[in-house]
Amino acid sequence: KNSKAGISVREQVKKQHLLYQKEIQYLQDKLEEEKILLQQQKPKFPKPRYEKLKKSYLNKAQSLQQLLQQRKRLLDQMYVSGMRKIKNELQRMVRDLAQKRGIDLVLNSASGQSIVIYSDTRTVITDVVRKRLNQLLPEVTLDVPKGELTTGSDIGLKKNF
Repeated sequence: KNSKAGISVREQVKKQHLLYQKEIQYLQDKLEEEKILLQQQKPKFPKPRYEKLKKSYLNKAQSLQQLLQQRKRLLDQMYVSGMRKIKNELQRMVRDLAQKRGIDLVLNSASGQSIVIYSDTRTVITDVVRKRLNQLLPEVTLDVPKGELTTGSDIGLKKNF
């Protein structure tokens, strides 16, 4: 959590979140403009035409909500992926360090994980492991998940940023 890699993961997820937030805000603003225009023009349209435009607007609003949920899932995936990389490296390092020091048992003393009843000061390796993790894995580069992503243009809105 407090390693350079852990901080790096959180910073990268935050950066991607800000990009998504900017995109979503832009699309929300465009949708709000469309809503206002639709309300202003309601008297000018015959009822069937207005209902068709209103339905189109509601579909765009629903698609934007789905885009928002999709972006949240992608951020969660990025975070989990990064933390998994750290956990895997940490497990390897703890195993290697414990074997080198002749330690038979290593307990996770993090809050809510387990309780350490007794520990010889020679067996506490938290600081050493964090230092090595910072040296061996100072940063984890996260990949923004690709695939079937919905974009603003997919829901009928254009983005210009």
